[in-house]
Amino acid sequence: MRPNKSGLKIALAVAIPCLLFLVIRERLTWRPRTLRYDAPITAIAYSPNNGKWLAVARQAQLEIRVVQTDRILWSETFHQGLCKALAWSPNGRTLAIMRRSRIQLWDVAAHRVVREMRSDGWYPGTAILFSADGSQLLTGGGEIPTLLWDVKTGKLLKEVAQWTVGTPVAMSPDGHTLALLDYVHYPTRVRLWRWGTWQEQHILVPPGGDALTCVAFAPDSKTAATGTESGRVIFWDVGTGDRSYSATFHYGGVECLAFTHNGQWLATGGGEGDTKLWDAQQHTLLRTLSDHSGAVFALTINPDATQLAAASQKNLVKLWRVR
Repeated sequence: MRPNKSGLKIALAVAIPCLLFLVIRERLTWRPRTLRYDAPITAIAYSPNNGKWLAVARQAQLEIRVVQTDRILWSETFHQGLCKALAWSPNGRTLAIMRRSRIQLWDVAAHRVVREMRSDGWYPGTAILFSADGSQLLTGGGEIPTLLWDVKTGKLLKEVAQWTVGTPVAMSPDGHTLALLDYVHYPTRVRLWRWGTWQEQHILVPPGGDALTCVAFAPDSKTAATGTESGRVIFWDVGTGDRSYSATFHYGGVECLAFTHNGQWLATGGGEGDTKLWDAQQHTLLRTLSDHSGAVFALTINPDATQLAAASQKNLVKLWRVR
């Protein structure tokens, strides 16, 4: 029986445009929006309130962008002191920024400083974290002790740890566990401390003399993921401190990583310039976003996991729509 040529032509006429549409849509979906700056970027973070705002800190300037309209809400230039780090309060209304000689709390909607903190004899450091309830602030990093502050009064409450213990870099979503990156000892390791009691629970030491570079907690607070200089990502059981999985994710070293808020995906940034999306449960690669010309050193994902922002050493921020 001879094939129906007219039917085949009709099928091809329908199929080819559909395939072209799917290819074009795929390319457009994964084409990033690029923000170019004239100074090095120091930190980026989406606000927790449905990802309404994106904060971008660079050497002497802070910029707040409205995600939905892709416009700048406001920007602030600092004539004295670099903008080194930032952190959103849990309710997404207040932004804490780390400057060379002070810590400032900004009411983002009103574009004003509501509180400023300084400590006698100490510079604030290079890292900043809110407590889970937003009532306290933890600062540290560099050769600066880890300090605990009262957000409401702006008073210094206590010195939590000497700088030799490590830099506070992440807190578990349940507010119970603090991760400190210990650069003093080699290979670099992560210390897990109990928030409030400040007692050490576990020390996460990578195998084979590899050095840890970054850490992030899964939304359930039971798993922590760490990146290494060799390009591996190691998953740890927070309760026991044991390794649960390890694999090579990048060939240029893992510079940063972040879980989506539902724990489904893990995003990683590599020294070779790639941003990668992984299935956090199966540890399989979902997508490689290769559009950077320098190492990716900072990542942030909005709460509904529809947009990912990645900062590179070439003063660029790439905004990827991931759904």
